[in-house]
Amino acid sequence: MPLSLVFFNEALDVFNPGEHTGTFRGNQLGFIAGQAAIEYAYENNLAEQTKENEQVIQKVLEKKLPEIDNRISFRGKGMNWGIDFSAISESLAEKVQKECFNQHLIIECAGSKDAVLKLLPPLTIEKENLSRGLEIIIQAIYTVLNK
Repeated sequence: MPLSLVFFNEALDVFNPGEHTGTFRGNQLGFIAGQAAIEYAYENNLAEQTKENEQVIQKVLEKKLPEIDNRISFRGKGMNWGIDFSAISESLAEKVQKECFNQHLIIECAGSKDAVLKLLPPLTIEKENLSRGLEIIIQAIYTVLNK
């Protein structure tokens, strides 16, 4: 649900109730959903989980990618990472994407000429699913480069 907040100067707020409406006003469902999301993040320590998952992703990429091909680069922060194949071939990311899909993992390409495989798992991902997704990605890269 869309959520919008507007900060204003009370001296400039010259409208009487009901005189002005617009898309800059938030909707009640958006406010409730936003509050629930913030509460969930705090109650489930989502920030700490994200840091832990970031380390898992980074360690896997640092260990496995050079073993496959040292021309593959990667970068990221938090749960947002990119695996860049442009030093080898700009078409490789799309081939890896298709191989991942064949193994039931949906993943996107990004970057210049779609040469980057974009890792953007949900913040709420379970550790087992994150590990399995990373395994599929690594296996797909290996498969594509060894065809």
